Amino acid sequence: MTARARLVEEVQEAGTQDATAEVVGRWLRDSRLTEALGDADAGELLYRSDDLTIVKVVVLPRYSFYPHDHRMWAVVATVRGREENVFFERADAGLERVGGRVFGEGDIGLLADDVIHTVTNPLPAFTVGLHVYGGDLLAAGASEWDPRTHDERPYDFEAEAARKAAWAAELESVRSSGTQ
Repeated sequence: MTARARLVEEVQEAGTQDATAEVVGRWLRDSRLTEALGDADAGELLYRSDDLTIVKVVVLPRYSFYPHDHRMWAVVATVRGREENVFFERADAGLERVGGRVFGEGDIGLLADDVIHTVTNPLPAFTVGLHVYGGDLLAAGASEWDPRTHDERPYDFEAEAARKAAWAAELESVRSSGTQ
């Protein structure tokens, strides 16, 4: 059995958020994790079903996701790099900041099913994470919020991909010009 297949099988067997966090914690200390995730700096859907989604998440250098929710619990682990989260609650003006948390290499976070957050990679290098969601993330009908106005709208995976591509092109342009 491949390392990836073993990782997926162990996460599937976990069943609960706490048990999933224990499994992910063991894998963070396992030398087979690189084999399971691959060493490329590209995100990848590792497994998807109605009750579970496992994703290798790669956050571009200095990139920020818009505020968003998942509508299911999540276990997030930072394999390499740093992930800065800002947490929000719904408010009359759209969103109100209520806290934050930084996940460095080897850190694991448990996010409740009603969490709204932004994720930022503050580093000049890729951040790689292993994220497990307690449902079908792609079919959840999640929301995202405009980062300036905090207007809520349906989460748009294609728009997110376009934002990432534009940011990657800007990073490449800066790198090519020799300015940092």
